[in-house]
Amino acid sequence: MVSWTLASWRQLMLLALLLPHLFLDAAVARQCFWPGQAPEDAGCLSWRVMVEANNARGWRTVPAQCVGYVEGYMTRGQYLRDLAGVMEQASGYVDQIAADADANADGLDAWVFDIDDTCLSNLPYYENKQFGAYDPLAFKAWASREACPGIPPVLGLFTALLDKGFKVFLLTGRDEETLGSCTAGNLEAEGFSGYERLIMRTPEYRGQSSSVFKSAMRKQLVDEGYRIRGNVGDQWSDLQGDCVGDRVFKIPNPITFPHLASPPRPSPLLYIHHLASPPPPRSGTEPQRLSNPTPYHLQLFTMGRRPARCYRQIKNKPYPKSRYCRGVPDPKIRIFDVGQKRRGVEEFPLCVHLVSWEKENVSSEALEAARIACNKYMAKHAGKDAFHLRVRAHPFHVLRINKMLSCAGADRLQTGMRGAFGKPTGTCARVSIGQVLLSVRCRDAHAHQAHEALRRAKFKFPGRQRIITSGKWGFTKFSRAEYLKLKSEGRLVPDGSNAKLLTWHGSLANRQPSRAVYPPSVAGSA
Repeated sequence: MVSWTLASWRQLMLLALLLPHLFLDAAVARQCFWPGQAPEDAGCLSWRVMVEANNARGWRTVPAQCVGYVEGYMTRGQYLRDLAGVMEQASGYVDQIAADADANADGLDAWVFDIDDTCLSNLPYYENKQFGAYDPLAFKAWASREACPGIPPVLGLFTALLDKGFKVFLLTGRDEETLGSCTAGNLEAEGFSGYERLIMRTPEYRGQSSSVFKSAMRKQLVDEGYRIRGNVGDQWSDLQGDCVGDRVFKIPNPITFPHLASPPRPSPLLYIHHLASPPPPRSGTEPQRLSNPTPYHLQLFTMGRRPARCYRQIKNKPYPKSRYCRGVPDPKIRIFDVGQKRRGVEEFPLCVHLVSWEKENVSSEALEAARIACNKYMAKHAGKDAFHLRVRAHPFHVLRINKMLSCAGADRLQTGMRGAFGKPTGTCARVSIGQVLLSVRCRDAHAHQAHEALRRAKFKFPGRQRIITSGKWGFTKFSRAEYLKLKSEGRLVPDGSNAKLLTWHGSLANRQPSRAVYPPSVAGSA
């Protein structure tokens, strides 16, 4: 027989009191941390419905709490089921208007299709960006690869419309000059052929919103005599404005962000959970009112990115992007050679370096900022055709972050495993003492401008750097005296911004007549 002591009874009573709190904390944690498993509880389903109904506006990224839910929605079949339902409604509407004997007698009945995330899917791009803010440069690089997969249900509707004699116009906000041929090739490869016209953004509409541009293009079609019977798009900017058509079909898409005329600097956003209550107004002041008020639990607030000083020290092994390290955001710097990079080796004999004087990590954002500052000064004071700037450090090292919940009222849930591995959040370059960060080659007359440009670029980097005037000829490995001597002997072959040295190595059969160079011992004996 078990004898119950007073201490045992106290422990049992304490356990009975704590059990409800433990279950409550588990429920709260499930709401905050695993919205992909319980979207209704976390509010992510409500947020997606608000986006599809065009009630949630002005957002820049998928809320941090809903990334798992949105990824599951797009990749686990629900998106395709919803898309198939929309296409089924569109097909029924096509059959209905095609049954009319008098319809399309003159062949001017038209349909308008958007391209991005309507005909072609950009899901791989957004997955690689971790559903982060829209980056025009990264998206342009992705679109130029012509690797956007087609969306089969939309292709089926597209083919059915062509078979029934409708004119199909593809209307997109992509730039015609830079992405015209890439877009046409991608569409052709995915089966979208036979359309009437591909309409892309021209220079006169740059800087204007997608809604204004597409509204003007549809009005031009109507002025040409076409009757827009249907309009298919994934964003509300595709379906608003003038001449939207007799009927519009909105394709579900919770990952495409509003493309503004001048996109803001990308910054992560924080999604405030519905358990949080709005902060009380200060005494004696009126609470601020939003122009488009939304429930407090669905408002988006800007959260600053982690400072780069957190990653400054080199303390681990190199961690590059690989098949084991996936989902790495694209580096901020995309261009490493600026200016007259095609000028020959003879034109720019002077070379000035910006050399790192510390062993540290340099973020891709710092490299891009330094490149912009140096290029801007040289182009303004020396001339855009008077220099060649090269960024010598490349951000291959992947930075990681162990994100913690930052919503109000979740202080008790902030604890996590210490030293956790984390997810990729950015890239940096691992530089050592004496490593060249930036190099500028120019004429001797612009030496002062090159020094000043690199001095200004120093302010974009952490730690210490030094500006050193190289004794080499341009970007070559030969000193000035050595370069002139070898050139006079005919032993140098220009190779872009560099020069190749003709030596006595290699097969004599491949030597050009009168260009063979012999070692001193052979030349002396001859």
